Amino acid sequence: MQRQLVIKPLVDALFAYLKKMEPTVPTSGQLRKAYTYILNQEKYLRVFLKDGEVPIDNNASERAIRGFCIGKKNWQMIDTINGAHSSAIANSGSSDHAFR
Repeated sequence: MQRQLVIKPLVDALFAYLKKMEPTVPTSGQLRKAYTYILNQEKYLRVFLKDGEVPIDNNASERAIRGFCIGKKNWQMIDTINGAHSSAIANSGSSDHAFR
């Protein structure tokens, strides 16, 4: 309910402003790309206003993949089959090694 009362007017105002200012945006460049992107995504960005199950941000998703993103550079050093296998076990969250 708070999303409808507090946040929806802000989102409506943002998109109204963007649409009003769009004609003044240069026809090429980074600002045009940003405008095109956000206006094309409006339908998807508004989903969280209608469905209370949709999180207002993606912090949980970001936290879930953080370890993978941080470890990515370290994993480039795995250059043996045994090292890759050990890494797969460590990162699978499973202690079942039946897939050997």
